Amino acid sequence: MLRKAALINVFQEQKPVSRNGLDTTLLGAVLALLAIGLIMVSSASMDISTSLGGSPYTIVIKQVIFILLGLTCMLGMLMVPIDFIN
Repeated sequence: MLRKAALINVFQEQKPVSRNGLDTTLLGAVLALLAIGLIMVSSASMDISTSLGGSPYTIVIKQVIFILLGLTCMLGMLMVPIDFIN
């Protein structure tokens, strides 16, 4: 019975972390993963980009553009009310 009560508490609706409903923990995790991914892409692609005859930062700049595009879409979806999505 105690195990069932613990599971019910886990799945109850959580309150937003901040006043505007933005989950700052999730946002921090997303930004940290983006930063780690960008570091990995830059370290792995500089030699390849240079050997193709371009700037060493060509692939990194392309990755930054896609990151900014993704963050823009994320911010746009944050503006949409949940009732509209349902």
